Amino acid sequence: LRISPKLSAAWPSIDLHYRHRDTVHHIHVRNHGGTQTVTRVTSDGVEQGDRKIPLLDDGNEHWAEVDVGDG
Repeated sequence: LRISPKLSAAWPSIDLHYRHRDTVHHIHVRNHGGTQTVTRVTSDGVEQGDRKIPLLDDGNEHWAEVDVGDG
């Protein structure tokens, strides 16, 4: 899953809960200001070099963090 948020400068963060089949992915997006570019993605604590959230279907909950901006 590729996240490409367009956040208002007034929003410091947003939380999303995305269901993929039998699995819920909790996604926390942090807005650092400046650009709208995704600068870092982690999934279950592991940095994702391709800046994508792997969508697992294992029935467990998973957590991702997405950093946006260069502020």
